[in-house]
Amino acid sequence: MNLNELQKSIELGTDHTQQVHIESLGMEVPIRELTKRELIALSAMATENVNISFNADGTPKANYKVENVLTDQAKVDAQAMIYALKVEGMEEMTVDHIIDNWRPKAVEEIAQAIYDLTGEDPKDALNNSKRKATGDSFRGKGKSNK
Repeated sequence: MNLNELQKSIELGTDHTQQVHIESLGMEVPIRELTKRELIALSAMATENVNISFNADGTPKANYKVENVLTDQAKVDAQAMIYALKVEGMEEMTVDHIIDNWRPKAVEEIAQAIYDLTGEDPKDALNNSKRKATGDSFRGKGKSNK
């Protein structure tokens, strides 16, 4: 195997789509995997309103409002759809329009299908932040909540 062969098998290509059935819509929609850059951007968006601070004893603690976290998660799902739902005109769609006008169940199902295809859910970054702040130390010490 040479580098070109390896690269061809690794590259996503924005036209490489897969049809997935969305139960709440009763239809198939074309999606593609997210790129690493898109996953990083979505993970940052998911944790935008989570602040990690440290107690006097050095124990990390997560500070966040549930409302902000839920809003951030909705934004992540909408942005994932803008990235990976391959329908004509999708690239012109806005996150706010999706959140305000699209059926929540359909958005969640499509976003989850994108995460399943990609093999990673960017909202897990929030769960990892909370777990680290409530037990797993950033320095590798402490109890695990797994």
